[in-house]
Amino acid sequence: MALNFPDSPTLNQIYTDSTSGFSYQWNGSVWISYSASTTSNITELDDISSSFNGVTTTFALTVSGTAVTPVTTNQLLISVGGVMQNPTNDFYISGSNIVFTTAPAAGLTFFGYLLGTALPLTTIADGSVTPVKLSTGGPSWDTDGDVTITGTGTTALLVNGNARVTGILTVGTGSVTINGVTDRINVGSGLTLSSSGITAGVVTATSFVGNSLNVSGVITATTFVGSGSGLTGIITSVNPVGQTTTSVSPTTTIDLSLGSVVYFNHTTNTTVAFANTATTQEITFIRQKDNTATERTITWPTNIRWSNFGKPPGLNQNANSSSVINLLTRDAGLNWYGWEDQSFIGNGVGYLFAFGLNNSGQLGQNNTTYRSSPIQIPGTTWSSVSGGYRSILATKTDGTLWAWGLNGSGQLGLNNRTQYSSPIQIPGTTWSSISNINSFSLATKTDGTLWSWGLNQQGQLGQSNTTPYSSPVQIPGTTWSSINSGGAHSLATKTDGTLWSWGYNAFGQLGQNNRTQFNSPVQIPGTTWSSIDGGQYHTLATKTDGTLWSWGLNQFGQLGQNNRTYASSPVQIPGTTWRSISSGGQNHSMASKTDGTLWVCGYNNQGQLGQNNRINYSSPVQIPGTTWSFISSRSYNSFATKTDGTLWSWGYNSFGQLGQNNTTQFSSPVQIPGTGWSFVGGDTMALQFS
Repeated sequence: MALNFPDSPTLNQIYTDSTSGFSYQWNGSVWISYSASTTSNITELDDISSSFNGVTTTFALTVSGTAVTPVTTNQLLISVGGVMQNPTNDFYISGSNIVFTTAPAAGLTFFGYLLGTALPLTTIADGSVTPVKLSTGGPSWDTDGDVTITGTGTTALLVNGNARVTGILTVGTGSVTINGVTDRINVGSGLTLSSSGITAGVVTATSFVGNSLNVSGVITATTFVGSGSGLTGIITSVNPVGQTTTSVSPTTTIDLSLGSVVYFNHTTNTTVAFANTATTQEITFIRQKDNTATERTITWPTNIRWSNFGKPPGLNQNANSSSVINLLTRDAGLNWYGWEDQSFIGNGVGYLFAFGLNNSGQLGQNNTTYRSSPIQIPGTTWSSVSGGYRSILATKTDGTLWAWGLNGSGQLGLNNRTQYSSPIQIPGTTWSSISNINSFSLATKTDGTLWSWGLNQQGQLGQSNTTPYSSPVQIPGTTWSSINSGGAHSLATKTDGTLWSWGYNAFGQLGQNNRTQFNSPVQIPGTTWSSIDGGQYHTLATKTDGTLWSWGLNQFGQLGQNNRTYASSPVQIPGTTWRSISSGGQNHSMASKTDGTLWVCGYNNQGQLGQNNRINYSSPVQIPGTTWSFISSRSYNSFATKTDGTLWSWGYNSFGQLGQNNTTQFSSPVQIPGTGWSFVGGDTMALQFS
C-alpha cells in the first residue's frame, strides 16, 4: 500500500494516513512512526528558578534552550518550591510563556514536564481543506452548507488533532448535546458538565480516584481511592479505603488497588515498592514502628521528589514511634511527590514533668518549692499541657481536664478562686485541646464546641461581655478546630479553614485592620488558615500553602518584617515552607520549616533567640540545626525538641525554668537531660512519652 505523504513537510509535521489510521512525523530527514502517548513525548522543561525574584510572573518555556508552545495548560506538570501547581488557578499559558498568578519567591525550586505533542488547527492553512480534496463516499454538502458524514465502517469520523465546536453539537436523538457557546455538555436532564462543576442525579461507578468530591445527588461506588478529606455532601459515611501491610525483607510491594491509606507495620529493614498505581493517586502512608529500640529503615523508590530539599523524612526509632507521610502521583507512578505530614515519638505512657518557679503551686507538687530540674507530676496518662501566668491546664488520654496553680481570676475553671498546688479535675470527659496564657483559659471538646473561663476585662472570653467566669462557659458554634490565647486576646480556627479573633486589640493583634476591642469572635479574612499562636500583643499564623503571616505589636521586630512597624492585618513573612510556629513569648517569635530548621526574631534581652548574643532581630534568623521538631516560646525563654526526642532550652533562668539544675542564663540552646520529650507547655511543663 503506497502512502501519499505531503510535499515539502516542515520539521515535526504530523501526517495521518486516512486508510490505515497510522500517524507519522517528519524528523527533518525521513517520516517516522508517531504516537502521542509514547514516553518519548514527555519532555522535561528547562529550569527557570534562577529568574524567580518574587516580582516577575511571566517566564519563557523552553526545552534545551528551544521555545515550546503548549496548546493547553493540561499538557504541563509544574512544581514550584516542591508544591504542585494547579492549572488556571496557579498558572496559565500565553504562547510560549508560562504566567504565574503569584510571583514565585527567590530561592524556590522549579521543575516541569510537557506531556505529549498537540497540533493546533491554526497550523493548517486556510482553504487547504475543501470538499474536492476529500475522498468520495465521505462528507457531502447540501445547498444550505450542512455536512453529512456517512460511513460503512465502525468509525465514520476520525479526528486526529484538535477540534472546536463553536455552536451546538447534538449526538444521537438529541439527548446528548455539546454547547460551544455556553461551554456545557448535557446528557438529557440528568447530567450537566460545565466550568462550574458536575451536576448529576444518580452516579454509579466501580471506583472514585482523588480527594475532593461534591455531590448533590446519589453516588454508588465499590471503591473510593484517595484521602477522602474533600468528600462533602455524602449522605452515608464514606471512609477512604485502607490496607494494613507488614514490612518484609528485602522488598515490601504495596498493591495500591487495595487502598490508598496504608497502615505500615515497620518490623524490619525494607525497600518499599508500589504496584497497580492509578493515573492520579495520593497515598497516606502511616508508618508504625515495632515496640523495640532496634533501628528500622525504609528505602524509598528513587523517583520520589521529597519536599525536604530532595531528602526523605527521617524516621523516629523510638519504640512505638509513628509517622504520617503523604505521596502523590499524577502520571501513574512515573513521578512521585512526597512530604512528611506528622511525626510522633511514641504512643505509650505519657509522663508530665515540671520545673522552675513555684510560688503559686504551679509545679503540681503539693508545695511551693522551686525546682531547677524536671520533677514528675503524679500520673502516667498525660496527653497535653498548657501553662499561663502561674496556672496550668493539662489533659489525660481519657479526655479528662485538670488544673492547678494561681486562681485569682477563676482561670482554673473550678467554680472558685482557690489556689491549688496539685492537679484538680474540671468536670467532663470529652476535653480535646487547651490554651492558658494569662489568667484566662480556652478549651475545646471532641464535639467541636469551644469553652472559656477566667479573667475577661478585655472580652477575651468571647461572651459578648466583660464578666469574669470561674467555670467553663460555651462560645457559640460546634465546628471549632484549633485554639490559642495571647496576653489578653483569643484566636481560634474552624473546620472550614476560617480564622476568628476577639479580646484586646490596642496593637492590632486581632488582625481586623483596626484597633477596636471585640467581645465576641470576628473573622479574619481567608479560608485556608492552618495553625495559630498568640503572643503577648502579637499573633502568628500559617496557611495550608506553607506561608507564614504576622500582625500586632512590632516594637522589637517580632513580626519578622525587617522593620518595626505595627500591623493590624496579616502581613506575610517571606517563604512557603513554614511548618510550626510559636509567639507565646513576651515579644519574640519562633517558627520551624519543613526542612527541620528553626528560625527566630524579635526581643532578645535575655538571649531567648538562641543566637549566642542579646541582639534584637526584625527578620527571621536561623538557630543551628536541621532536626528541630516541637517549639515553644515563653515570656523570656524558649524551648524546642528535636526529632531524636531530646529537649533543649535557652533564655531567662532566674528560677531554674530552663531545667538545667542551675539558674544560669543561656543565650544558645542547651539540652535538658533525657530523651522521649515531645511537647512543652507553659513556662515550666514538658511531656515525655515512652
